[in-house]
Amino acid sequence: MTPEFKVLISDTTRDRFMRGMSWLGFFVAPLLLLLPLISFAQAHLWKYQSFRAFDTGHSGGDHICDLRRDSDGLGRPDRLGDYVTVSGSVIAEPSTYETGGCLFWIRHGGCGMLVYGAQESFRLGDSVRVEGWLRQTNHGCFFPQTVLATQGDVAIECAGVSVLGRTDAPSPRPVTAPMLSRRPERYGGDLIRAPGLTRVGRSAGRGNDSFVWMRGFGDSVLLYFDADTGCELEPGDQVRIAVTGILIRMDPPQGLAPSPSWCLAPRGPGDILVQERGTATARILWGDVKQGFTDQD
Repeated sequence: MTPEFKVLISDTTRDRFMRGMSWLGFFVAPLLLLLPLISFAQAHLWKYQSFRAFDTGHSGGDHICDLRRDSDGLGRPDRLGDYVTVSGSVIAEPSTYETGGCLFWIRHGGCGMLVYGAQESFRLGDSVRVEGWLRQTNHGCFFPQTVLATQGDVAIECAGVSVLGRTDAPSPRPVTAPMLSRRPERYGGDLIRAPGLTRVGRSAGRGNDSFVWMRGFGDSVLLYFDADTGCELEPGDQVRIAVTGILIRMDPPQGLAPSPSWCLAPRGPGDILVQERGTATARILWGDVKQGFTDQD
């Protein structure tokens, strides 16, 4: 007959074991309840709203300054091709440089960017929210009927846009010609004002549009006059002007400037202000120049 063995466990040991299991269940049960919430967040939130250094509530999850960043210096933004959401104020209305009304510029936090897509009718100062894909506007990739098709900048291919409200009329950032010459990419796509410019004679046309070299404070700025804006310079090289406009990276006519180059594009005749005629010293507000230089690093 096979002997029968029994293992005897005291009541005290059994009670300790059961108490330990109870405490383990107390901690594990809430974690199990959280798993469905974590799975939902991963599937529906995190992949669309990843954390970025410049995220703000106003920017809608992405920031124009962040979208312009080129960390590796290869000449293309880090997030090229990404689906993005940004908010900003309109600084160049649709139809400003293209009669179809499919191009407009927005600015937020010191950075600006072109948005292109369907026909829109926004006004200066409209606060808008834009969704779309980050693209590079190189060599006729869109709107071949306009010279802006030859840009070499970044833009948002719009998939949806909505008006959030109204802001004050956008004010240009005062920037001198030397500041533009040293670091033009810092002001790309933004609305700026360059004072004290005089014509230096070099110019070229492309259809009804024109490019003109101007000089101010010892350095040069290339102006772009789109035929749709009605902008033109008064005759005479001695006229000193202040020009407000969008800084756009473009391919100028061959032989005029390196391609691509940053060009200051006024939005209309009101963006060109005559400061001085003849050879007299221009009257330029020191506050404008000082403000511009304080924007530098």
